Amino acid sequence: MTAQGDSRFQFRILPEGAWREVAPGVRRKDVAEDVYLLRLAAGAAETEIVAEKVTHRFVLEGDLQVGKRHLRAGDNDRAEAGRVAEPPASDDGCLVLIVLSLG
Repeated sequence: MTAQGDSRFQFRILPEGAWREVAPGVRRKDVAEDVYLLRLAAGAAETEIVAEKVTHRFVLEGDLQVGKRHLRAGDNDRAEAGRVAEPPASDDGCLVLIVLSLG
């Protein structure tokens, strides 16, 4: 480990960004390389995506429906690379931290 810490856990922080709408009722804010926040309004759903990396979803607030799983604050979900990610939806609205990784 270097004085800067373990290189596996270093992020390249992006300049303070703005929320941008990516689908009706769905906003995204990039936080770092391969890390972003996703906010879904009540009743909103993100469009279906194919991720080139493993997608980790961490629900920070609210509820998130991913396939048959109904996640709440503190829950997480993982979608393998190369597979069609279940399009997430929210009944009451939510804030989700998305982290993309190689494994």
